[in-house]
Amino acid sequence: MLLDGYWKKDLKSIIKQLEFWSKRPFLFSQRFAEHQINKGVLCSAVIIRKIIEDEKDVKPFFDECSESEKYLKTLFYDVPVVKYNHVGDGDLFINSKVIIEDYDTKNAEKETVHLSMVCNQLIHSYVWSLIYCYNGKRIFGFMVASDNLKEKEALFIKIDDWINVIHFVIDNAII
Repeated sequence: MLLDGYWKKDLKSIIKQLEFWSKRPFLFSQRFAEHQINKGVLCSAVIIRKIIEDEKDVKPFFDECSESEKYLKTLFYDVPVVKYNHVGDGDLFINSKVIIEDYDTKNAEKETVHLSMVCNQLIHSYVWSLIYCYNGKRIFGFMVASDNLKEKEALFIKIDDWINVIHFVIDNAII
């Protein structure tokens, strides 16, 4: 699938969409801007996960010559996130919404998480919400948790950090 090279063009287009819609959600319908951001993040996560899976398939060949980390950079890439532990007391989750009170926002943990884990959280998301800047004129990032981890934690990722991830994949993926 990816050997045709079209995925780079798709990812470059997604970057432009994310940059445009995250900074100008007020130009059109807010819901349409949110849709464009959600679509861009999800589509890029699917493409990137496919690249990671393809790199996993060729890793044994690079391991033989101890070159896997040199050439398979996407496979080893980490993403900066903010983790919020789930502190809610029940099983009440609303599909595609974050109930912010259910997460410990006072004790957030900044860390890095493997790119494949982030892609899996996005692809299998149950909890998902866009986060606006305080003035509401810019979409700052998104919170996400998969159906498996929603009762444990949610990840916050800045749009700019996700754009940097996409740039990294475009520049470094060999598949």
